[in-house]
Amino acid sequence: MLYLAGQFAWFLLAALGLGCIMGWVAQSSRKARFWSPAWTWVAALWGIGAALAWFQLVNGRLASWIETALLFVAAYWLGCAIGALSGSMALAKPAPRSAQPAEAPQPAVNEPAVSESTKEQPVENELVKVPTMEAPAAGTAPAEPDTKPAPGRRRKPKG
Repeated sequence: MLYLAGQFAWFLLAALGLGCIMGWVAQSSRKARFWSPAWTWVAALWGIGAALAWFQLVNGRLASWIETALLFVAAYWLGCAIGALSGSMALAKPAPRSAQPAEAPQPAVNEPAVSESTKEQPVENELVKVPTMEAPAAGTAPAEPDTKPAPGRRRKPKG
């Protein structure tokens, strides 16, 4: 069998890869199921073939074909198992987070770079103008919203 594995190494890797893909595709979000009645029959046939090869009950070309089939079925089945396991891990639900959210980092300074008003502060016998943000005076109305109609719409006449 080692001779066959050496001769068919790339093809066995392809069977392993194909098994991984098929195992991944066959895996769904429902409960993982790694054994089925069909796999029981495949395992039984594989065991019979392995017994025939081990006890050398079959010789010649037929024995070579049986051993090659055993290698390919084993590589494919191993790939299916790897794909199904990795698919179930990828589809697994993440662990629930703690009930208390983490504190968001606070910004250091929340002042605009330029302001309409300035405040004078003395610094080493000099006056420096520092931009500050002042709140609107208490009786002033907020700015009017833009009254232009949206493009493609007519303005309704007042009254």
